[in-house]
Amino acid sequence: MAGRTEHRSQPGSKPSTLVAIAKKRPFTNMDIKYPFIPKSNSKLKPGHFWPIRLSDGNFACGLVLDVPCDKKKSNSRMFYAALLSWTSALKPTSQSLESSVMKILDQGHAHIKTITIQGEAIEGLIDLKKAKLKIAFLVDSDDYSPNSYVYKGFQIIRKSTRQDHKNLNTQSTWGYNVIISSANQFLT
Repeated sequence: MAGRTEHRSQPGSKPSTLVAIAKKRPFTNMDIKYPFIPKSNSKLKPGHFWPIRLSDGNFACGLVLDVPCDKKKSNSRMFYAALLSWTSALKPTSQSLESSVMKILDQGHAHIKTITIQGEAIEGLIDLKKAKLKIAFLVDSDDYSPNSYVYKGFQIIRKSTRQDHKNLNTQSTWGYNVIISSANQFLT
């Protein structure tokens, strides 16, 4: 094997852990086969979507809006999620979403279990710009302080002002079922 060195402690032993890791292919977007069940946010991309079963039997749609850029500073299970204004008797597809006019009904930080709690998986990917879906600007706390910020997903935009705290909503972190409750409240 050109370019790969295997170190063996004894003749006939297995390659070291480092060599086994080096042999793994790097992740590319083409490696994703839908549906997939995420175990962390490492393969999530803005635009990934999943079905949400409503109490009336129809489906709503959850959407990944953002994932943390700095994996060392953030939890590997968190992402920024949205509930879309889309419903159907069938699970969402890229085609059904891209052919609909949608808006974001609610958004918040969520744990990966938010996707899987109903036994669902990521079903595909849409282009957020084409769908005209944008992350709202939010403040990090209800009350102004000199150490408050305006966020867009995980990105800090700037320090907040008193006016921002009057005009913008506050960031929220959702429990696993919040998006399901919100979907039933807004869409059934």
